[in-house]
Amino acid sequence: MTDLGERIRDAVDASVRDNDPPPCLLTAVQSRYRRGRKVRAVIGAAAAMAAIAGAVALAVRPWQAAGGPVTGRHHGHAVLFPGGGRMLLESGARLRWLYPDGRVTWIPGRFDRASVTGAEILAWRYRGARAGYYTMTQSGRHQRRVLPMTWNRQVSVIQAALSPDLSLLAYVRQDIASAQSVTDTLWIKDLATGRSENAGQIAPAGFAWTGSRTLAATSPSGHALMLVNAETGARGVFLTVSDPALIRAYERAQPGAGPPHYIRADGAPGTGWAGRLAVWLAAPRHQSATAFMRDSSPDRPAELVLTGRQPIAAYVPPAPSQLGLIWGPDGLFALQTGRGDLPGSWHAYIGVIAGRGIHTQSPLSARISGGQNGVVFSPGGTVLALNDGGMETLIAVPRPACQVAGSSRCLKFRPMVLPRTGTVQAWLPELRN
Repeated sequence: MTDLGERIRDAVDASVRDNDPPPCLLTAVQSRYRRGRKVRAVIGAAAAMAAIAGAVALAVRPWQAAGGPVTGRHHGHAVLFPGGGRMLLESGARLRWLYPDGRVTWIPGRFDRASVTGAEILAWRYRGARAGYYTMTQSGRHQRRVLPMTWNRQVSVIQAALSPDLSLLAYVRQDIASAQSVTDTLWIKDLATGRSENAGQIAPAGFAWTGSRTLAATSPSGHALMLVNAETGARGVFLTVSDPALIRAYERAQPGAGPPHYIRADGAPGTGWAGRLAVWLAAPRHQSATAFMRDSSPDRPAELVLTGRQPIAAYVPPAPSQLGLIWGPDGLFALQTGRGDLPGSWHAYIGVIAGRGIHTQSPLSARISGGQNGVVFSPGGTVLALNDGGMETLIAVPRPACQVAGSSRCLKFRPMVLPRTGTVQAWLPELRN
């Protein structure tokens, strides 16, 4: 999915190069902060991390003396990074696969960001005559532009994602009449026929695929989650903030906050729903009807994990001014917390929800510094990559979260800076011959 924080960073880069930022972006920044991140947070994080990057690189490399290769072997070569698999990296508007033994496979063309669903890459470029969203194989073959980035200065796409079966593309179209009048609409495109259907207005919180034909999206008021049938466009109420089970779980997590006022879907694990969904709840900071659309940090957020409509766990890390959840493999997840305008305030906490049905809430890990611009798990769930201003720091997933499939999965190493430039877009298992 498109992360608006990353688009802001690209706009800053463009201004440094004396280029114009993508059309509609600056207006979109004023009207939509995905997960509440602010412009100066990205700029400040980049400056702060650049200042300390050299010191960190020398101080935290694992298994090695400064400047030496990482010890260990992988197919007869020195290991560049722990955790195995292969990383899809972006740097300089180029995508490449990086392997632990140092091999690199480049993706043809120029793309600013990408996501991987199944066997397909969805990549996008922000600038130029061919700006838009492209599908391709994981090797970069059969590239096809399936959606333009903008139609004009008032109409643009701010989020897009492939369905788990790769047949549909859901996207959010933003229509900007003025800075005070912005409409976000969910659209679904059939990639075989090229036909797009309007699935109705949603909140700027966006959407999450919960199956090959179903999406969860937040109502324009921010008070309910809608389930949308991707084939017919039909939508119905799935959960509201007045649901008694949600109120009880939220009030246990945030005593004294009162009932929740806003709700957002933070995604389902993997490419299938299996009835599980992460849901963000918060109390109002302001009472106006447009608060959810404009307020970058509603009060006292909590993250709930649901099985069906039933909350099975609730998490409130310390001082979560802004809070989000990112799923990893086998029920692993990372909570991101921080303050958008305060570089160095962002932290991650690792947890796990294992098995099926209703479970006792598992404890979160100790605080892990970093991850303002995103976190990615290794395919085996043993390593976490935290991005801060373009610098990727790799850490071992702590116990007991790494013990989901037995203690043999756990790794032990000091935090390290990824020794190759690039921002991790995806981290997948290696292809089997």
